[in-house]
Amino acid sequence: MLAQAILFRGAGLEAVWPQLLALTLIGIVFFLIALRRFRAFLA
Repeated sequence: MLAQAILFRGAGLEAVWPQLLALTLIGIVFFLIALRRFRAFLA
């Protein structure tokens, strides 16, 4: 999806920043959940 927009259509960052922002936020949320579970596992 995001890679296709960049590679095939030559889209600039202004065209794909909403998807990039969404992927970044989802990544942060999953990282925080994993970090919380890991800390609980160690405690």
